[in-house]
Amino acid sequence: MFKRPGPKYSIANTRVQSAALTHPDGSVFHQPIMAHVLEDTYGLATHYLSTCCSTGEECQLAIVRHPQKAKAVGLPFCARPGLLLPVGSAGSSRRWDMWARHCLLEEMRKLELKSVRFIGMPLIEGLENSMPLAAAYPYARLPLRELVEIQSELHYSLKKALNKAERSGLHVRTAPPTRANTDLFYSFYLGGMKRFGTPPHPRPYFETWFSLDQTHLLLIQVFHKDTVLALLLAGYTANQMELLFTLSKKEGLEYRCNDLAHWQAIELAHQMGLDAVDFGPMKYSGQRRFKEKWGVEESLRWDLGWDLIRDEIRAIPPLSQEHPQLRIGAAFFQNMPRPLLERMGRHIRRTLLR
Repeated sequence: MFKRPGPKYSIANTRVQSAALTHPDGSVFHQPIMAHVLEDTYGLATHYLSTCCSTGEECQLAIVRHPQKAKAVGLPFCARPGLLLPVGSAGSSRRWDMWARHCLLEEMRKLELKSVRFIGMPLIEGLENSMPLAAAYPYARLPLRELVEIQSELHYSLKKALNKAERSGLHVRTAPPTRANTDLFYSFYLGGMKRFGTPPHPRPYFETWFSLDQTHLLLIQVFHKDTVLALLLAGYTANQMELLFTLSKKEGLEYRCNDLAHWQAIELAHQMGLDAVDFGPMKYSGQRRFKEKWGVEESLRWDLGWDLIRDEIRAIPPLSQEHPQLRIGAAFFQNMPRPLLERMGRHIRRTLLR
């Protein structure tokens, strides 16, 4: 049984929530709610730190500490960085002066941490030498405009798929996820993780999350007659909608349910007056082929490691999909019985913070 240390807040929850919902790199995963989800599910402690740049602009840092080691991740289990920095001169870049860096460094050293890892970091001005292009990967975002204009720029094959979904008599229902429909969601989720060979979160992760956040999550359900064939879990901030999990039954692929769920998310984001739909990273060829069909804009992101002892930051190149470590791991989980997969997933996620 692991110890539950509880979430740590060094700045007010209202400021954390505001940054989560308004910063360009903000996400539903930055919310203080997620600190409770990680504590209840994994016994992990979340630390929220803040400082100001020399210009007076705020820098916020959300990190989750490893349960046994002197290292942390900002943030685990998502594709967004835990480090929210002022927007740089290029718009897609971020600014981080030496004063703010020094202050955050001292705060993390007080926590007796030796290193921290950031996922999906935009280019930081002044750190170009630590963020080489060879270690970057593309990130997909669809700026919203009139739906007719978006439709006209969809790939031809995607237009055919959406027409097929419409002719197949599919219908869609959208509502916030609840604790009551966690069983439905988790059956799809566990099947999808097994199919992809990925360690899953345990059921309590979603039960706690869905019970706490009824404001910034939507569950899109695609039906054929009375049968649910696909689910898409989306989160939204003041600026954009994030596509978090897309899950479907094999028979749903014939009707192009996933394509219809994505289009429904785009329509909803447009109706809500949001600026963009966040399609997430494109680290692998399959991800890239699917997301490019939607006419997304690409930007570069990096995974960074910060050695807090030496105060050195370096890029961590993403593993190739063909890397033996990934292929062997995927095959191992694909052949594992579902109950064992769920139990192993909890242990592996907690150990790797991924």
